[in-house]
Amino acid sequence: MTDNKNQNLILKPPVVVVMGHVDHGKSSILDYIRKTNVTEKEIGGITQKLGAYEVVHNNSKITFLDTPGHEAFNTIRERGTIVADIAILVIAADEGIKAQTEEALNLILSHNLPFIVAFNKIDKPEANIEKVKQELANKEVYVESYGGKIPSVNVSAKTGEGINELLDLILILNELNGKKINPNSELFGYILESGIDPRKGINATCLVLEGKIKIGDIIYTASSKAKVKILEDFLGKPIKEAVPSSPVRVIGWENQPLVGEKFSTNIDKIDKIEKTPTAILEQIKSTETNNNILKLILKADVSGSLEALEKLIVQTLKEQSQEFEIISKSIGEINLNDLRLAQTTGAMIIAFKTNISKDSKNYLQSRDIKILTDEIIYKLKENLELFLQNKNQLPYKIIAEAEVLQIFSQKDKKDRQIIGCRLFSGKISKNLKFSIFRNEVEVGSGKIISIRKNKDELNEAEAVVELGLQIETDSDILSGDILKFRIK
Repeated sequence: MTDNKNQNLILKPPVVVVMGHVDHGKSSILDYIRKTNVTEKEIGGITQKLGAYEVVHNNSKITFLDTPGHEAFNTIRERGTIVADIAILVIAADEGIKAQTEEALNLILSHNLPFIVAFNKIDKPEANIEKVKQELANKEVYVESYGGKIPSVNVSAKTGEGINELLDLILILNELNGKKINPNSELFGYILESGIDPRKGINATCLVLEGKIKIGDIIYTASSKAKVKILEDFLGKPIKEAVPSSPVRVIGWENQPLVGEKFSTNIDKIDKIEKTPTAILEQIKSTETNNNILKLILKADVSGSLEALEKLIVQTLKEQSQEFEIISKSIGEINLNDLRLAQTTGAMIIAFKTNISKDSKNYLQSRDIKILTDEIIYKLKENLELFLQNKNQLPYKIIAEAEVLQIFSQKDKKDRQIIGCRLFSGKISKNLKFSIFRNEVEVGSGKIISIRKNKDELNEAEAVVELGLQIETDSDILSGDILKFRIK
């Protein structure tokens, strides 16, 4: 007699987590697979949040999870191993096993996750695959060419060599070890990331593991609930439903779900907690009066970034034996409430991949509020260490800002050029240094040589006014760039 229940089972498309050390080429391999340029768009060329992408190979769908390599993101990497079916351990053939390689390997082994070793950068003259295989053997990890059972492949993200073989191996491994699921079962999955869209509101990137998620569904996590208003695929395109192994953006949450939470249409499938977590939105009133305690307000673009930022900051301050207290942490731009809290408590704001809201800049101009912000997490660590070395003083202070309106002359041999700009805050003078920001990212620096208003040469100028500046810089400047003038 045939088992109808088993007849309904299908092989679940593989979810593949890609792991490895910083700059060993994880994202570059995915870029080649997807024929996109995500790595180039990543600030600093590194992945700083969990990315989820779908591809089709030999008519079979594969979902990839791209994990950050920096040590601050180990929680995100572990989350990836929990939800994945297969792992790819990327090792640069010219560098071998590094710190985050070992960490990734330990995570893979501890979760008993089937995996493939991808020896990347084989196009480099310094590549030594046999040496890397021996390093793995020394850790009792034996690839098939070394008499073991771990499949491996030699690849080049630059030339594409070995990429098709890698995809073939993924499908073979899934055939051997993959999960059989009922496509009509109840919805179940994990929250990969959450954030706030200024236009659409609270959203979450969800990975569907069982069942389907559809427009109009009511889904639950331990901390939140959503009536699904909008579904978007990994490309941001609207869809009507998402099936197993699909990463999907869900919009319609009552409040922000926490990363790593399970979700389902059946509330009984969700882990119960005694109290709804408020870690992302919490604001704690400080009772400390000790001036030696460094008070902090943490801001980031999404929940995963905030999680990594907090871990990095805590680790750095403990290394420096600095007493501290995090009085607030949240996602989104630095807003007026953040600035007021910093002003009243004497706290410093540390922001990762987010900036000051436009309506808050006027408040900031007339107040001495310490802010550290950067798009690259390891630079924040460096800037914080520098801040502590300078006895809790920022290495410089922003005193004015201007928008570049027009470029009148290109750089000459002395790296001088003439630009038109609008000074919208503060006061400037000759020889004042500035940083150049493009799309909220610092791209260069320079100093003022001379200031002109119409035909008059000025020693100084005050906002709001349009000016012509002769500047000295070795960086390219474009219309729309923001110049931030600073003093030590």
